[in-house]
Amino acid sequence: MMKNTFKKYTRASFVFLFLLEATSQAVVVNRVNGGMNAIYIDFSIQGMIIPLEVVRTYNSITALNEVTGWPGSFGWGWTSPFESALITTAERNVILRDGGTGNTIYFKPEKEDPKAREQFLDSVKRAYFEIKNGRVMTEAELKPVQLPEKMLKQLQTSDQFRAEMAFKYAIKLPLPKTGNLISNEYGLQTLAYKNSEWIRQKEGLTQIFDKDGRLVKQIDKNNFTFNFVYSKTQKFHLEEVHDQDKAASIKFTWRQDRIIEIIDNKNHKAKYTYDSNGNLINVTDSNDQVFSYQYNNKKFPHLLSQIVYVSESSPTNKVTREFQYNDSGLVIYHKEKEGLEITYAYGRNANDPENNFNTKVTQRGKTGTVEELDDFFIKSRQDGSKYLYKQETKSSIGNTVTTFTPCCGKPLQIVQNGETTNFKYNNEGLLTERVGKKDDLRLTYDSKWNKVSKVIENGLISSFGYDARGNLNTASNSRKEKVFLNYDRSGKITEILDGESTSISFKYGSLGKPIVISQKGVGTVKIQYDSKGIILKTEISGPESSSRKPTQNNSPEISKKVMKNFQNLLNIIRPAGLNLNR
Repeated sequence: MMKNTFKKYTRASFVFLFLLEATSQAVVVNRVNGGMNAIYIDFSIQGMIIPLEVVRTYNSITALNEVTGWPGSFGWGWTSPFESALITTAERNVILRDGGTGNTIYFKPEKEDPKAREQFLDSVKRAYFEIKNGRVMTEAELKPVQLPEKMLKQLQTSDQFRAEMAFKYAIKLPLPKTGNLISNEYGLQTLAYKNSEWIRQKEGLTQIFDKDGRLVKQIDKNNFTFNFVYSKTQKFHLEEVHDQDKAASIKFTWRQDRIIEIIDNKNHKAKYTYDSNGNLINVTDSNDQVFSYQYNNKKFPHLLSQIVYVSESSPTNKVTREFQYNDSGLVIYHKEKEGLEITYAYGRNANDPENNFNTKVTQRGKTGTVEELDDFFIKSRQDGSKYLYKQETKSSIGNTVTTFTPCCGKPLQIVQNGETTNFKYNNEGLLTERVGKKDDLRLTYDSKWNKVSKVIENGLISSFGYDARGNLNTASNSRKEKVFLNYDRSGKITEILDGESTSISFKYGSLGKPIVISQKGVGTVKIQYDSKGIILKTEISGPESSSRKPTQNNSPEISKKVMKNFQNLLNIIRPAGLNLNR
């Protein structure tokens, strides 16, 4: 898997490239924290540039506690990218609750003010003892007393605990109004306060949050914009999301604090129902696929126990996915749709239970039983926060030891069955070297866009150039192969050519999908879609110089030839990580 880390492979051909749809559902169990994530795409509306999607993500960790959890618009534990929200902290930092994943991301100044942490701890100390004693205390009275050792340790090492204490004791300090706040937890991203707005930037995407912490605008590298419109009476109720041209839009209907219906500008609908505990129990998505959800855990009433795939079921065959949890709310059993049963057992090192723990995974299927043991080791950063330092995996097929960077959880070294691969990164957390027994990869980045400008891989040298918007427009390598790309003003590829004989062009329709794909001297493919972007039919014609219409027998040959030439051009581009599907 590591061998292809920087090869974001594009889909294989114009037919395969544009016809394959992104998966509408996925379920993953996290072996480190014992949590479960389920992802569904309820809407994917084809716009002129990029699709407008409604994505639901369930994160079982955020469903455990109603105080610290996520009471999402789709029920407890469920979240969606449009629910991303900012919260400022008492120690002059910002917490982003990322609606796309359910993760909590902490942004801090590039150069933290050491006095801010001291002021915060002093404020917590004063609040703690004044509440305990039931009166205002003087500086002289506070000086000799200390917070409980366990509480003080958590305050020094846990961002989340500090945020909880700030909320509990209503502590506020002035926020920095200049400079960037940064986070490396999930890749480098920045946050800046300007004109009463917070501006988040990550991987070419800009999100703007208003003074209330609401996501109000999203802008891609080509300035294509999605706008988020909220209710005038219910501050955090999203009413509509639309693109800059209103070619794609969705509107939300709420009942109390839950979304019960979404409808797009072409009258496609998704509907949602909930139980008395505020849990999502039934969904009919925009493609009329029906799902039901059950929550049977008595201790944790918001933990998802079963998913029923109603549309895939029959009266004699109920298609389900099932989960069981331990007393701490960690996943201990997962039965997949196809019947594969997976159990999870968790343990800790008695000598260092906080920093060394393990997960044993056992898979039982028709072909037999497979076991894996993951041992996790935690270390402290300089600021006292913790990170995953090392993971040791043992299984019947071999052993793997991975050590990670302190900043953003990327591998520094992987030792697999005795073979070692080492990694190096630049200050932005981007890979610059990957060297192993049979692998030698070195990367250089464009200073303006932080995109790959040069790749040396096992002796092959590839170079890449970008236009004024950061779109890849040239690629060449030491085999003297070259590729040039042209774009429209929206950032969609209009032509890809090698400068000699091969030229493939694309024309797009109102849905933002290609309706004409042509290669000079070979032929043309015309594509028609329905209102949801599903292909209705294709029509193939020969080269312009030919007056003959392709026969049923030679039409596939034209497709194959265009495909082969297109693939050859992609092979030159691949080291740059170009993704034609944006």
